[in-house]
Amino acid sequence: MKKHTLGILLAGIASWAFAGINDDLQKLGTDAAKGYLKPIVSTLGADLNQGWFREAPKPELFGLDISAKVVAAGTMFNSDAEQFSATTTTNIDENVAKLVAAQIVGTSLADTALRKAAITQVANQLKGLSMTMTLAGPTIIGPKKKSSSQDVTTAPSPDEITYTVTSPVKVYNPATHDSTPVGTKTVGMGLGGVGQSKYFIGVPAAFPQLTIGTLAGTQLAIRYCPTFREFSFFGFGISHNPGFWFDQAQLPLGINSSVTFAYSSFNYGDYMKFSGWNAGLQASRRFGFRFLNFAPYVGVGVEKATLEVSYLTDFNGLDGKPIQVNFSSTGENFYRATAGLNLRLGVIDISGDYTLAKYTSASVGLGLGF
Repeated sequence: MKKHTLGILLAGIASWAFAGINDDLQKLGTDAAKGYLKPIVSTLGADLNQGWFREAPKPELFGLDISAKVVAAGTMFNSDAEQFSATTTTNIDENVAKLVAAQIVGTSLADTALRKAAITQVANQLKGLSMTMTLAGPTIIGPKKKSSSQDVTTAPSPDEITYTVTSPVKVYNPATHDSTPVGTKTVGMGLGGVGQSKYFIGVPAAFPQLTIGTLAGTQLAIRYCPTFREFSFFGFGISHNPGFWFDQAQLPLGINSSVTFAYSSFNYGDYMKFSGWNAGLQASRRFGFRFLNFAPYVGVGVEKATLEVSYLTDFNGLDGKPIQVNFSSTGENFYRATAGLNLRLGVIDISGDYTLAKYTSASVGLGLGF
């Protein structure tokens, strides 16, 4: 029951953050999707790498140190995270061709069938042409579009992604029976963010974690959530005190040190996969008794996060088939420095830490310790 409840909690966070994302992505090509998803590569990637380690293990052969907790992490958005813009030269696909054609044809044809035929005729002239295109608008965490419809007869709203194409090419316009230059046309995609930045200053995440030690100066941490509503998660971390092997590596004043490494994999459906790893050095000092103590800890290290995306668009490419989009993006965090505190009150285990990086993050852990 506890596992099921926790799975619902974690999947609920993921489902809210990525609500309808597959349908949204299918409206976007590769360049637009990269810009749209960019903020969560670094923020959710930092969440995956946060809160893995608390106290460094003691340099002993065997010791009982077990902790089962839920780690809640959050990474703050940077100031430019709500909007993206990218300019590229590309061959116009069917989707953009139809939207631009609708603007060229306009609303002068009252007969719906005739207007639709005119748009198709103009779109066929545009499809495949090389044009300069600027993609701009809200990222996934940006403002939520009030309407999901695409109305090319009105100016795009500031809360939707737009395509702006520029070309000196002239096309025959059946509505006016003359050649009309494409010029510069801006069309709205009817797609915005999920509005997350309105409610949070960052991306939240929560993970169940079991930490077991100590064996030969080593602790093992496991994070796991079975597949639930397209969401699944697995990760592991290792913390080892080199003082177990070398007396010279032991620090004075009862300070324990460790070398750490952690890896995580987070999947959402079959179209998004996050992975992250971090490695570093940590030091901690415990004050108090076994079941009543506090332990400040610090650490430095490096981290990396990657997002892999794969899906079919709901519009066709130049070959008349849906476009297969495949790409990977890397988070911007690399160097990191962490400071935190672990508190043991009987069997209650509480930890909290803050990590300074390009995208800063924090975590709080609450559970049972023995």
